[in-house]
Amino acid sequence: MFFLVDDLRRGVQWIAGKLFSMAGSEVGEFSRAENSGITRSAFLTWMGIVAGGSLFGTFINGLGNKYNYQVRRVKLAFDNLPHSFKDFKIVQISDIHSGSFSNKAAVNRGVDKILNENPDLILFTGDLVNNQSDEMENYTDVFQD
Repeated sequence: MFFLVDDLRRGVQWIAGKLFSMAGSEVGEFSRAENSGITRSAFLTWMGIVAGGSLFGTFINGLGNKYNYQVRRVKLAFDNLPHSFKDFKIVQISDIHSGSFSNKAAVNRGVDKILNENPDLILFTGDLVNNQSDEMENYTDVFQD
């Protein structure tokens, strides 16, 4: 995307240079301002490298943390909540993406973390598989209870 923007900018400069160049002057000479800063082209190139590197780094970090299950405890208080919900424990789990798993024992440890919380209610909020339902076939026994 950054290179496309830079190529479009260069094309407009070239066309403008052809259309508006003065007799005897070098094509595009008007766009060559003297400055000591980074050129727009170099800036766009570095921004493309930074953006692409950030996305790639995030992807690699996600692959390395697929079994890094975390428990976050949040206490909620509502004035109009019925007394029967006092100490009611809800566990919310999301983004399982079973197609990314390769270690069944690690997945069992994650499920055990959930069960060790002794929840009154478990809420699953999405992304059980990456692409196809058959990704879950090897893990149905882990999640069935």
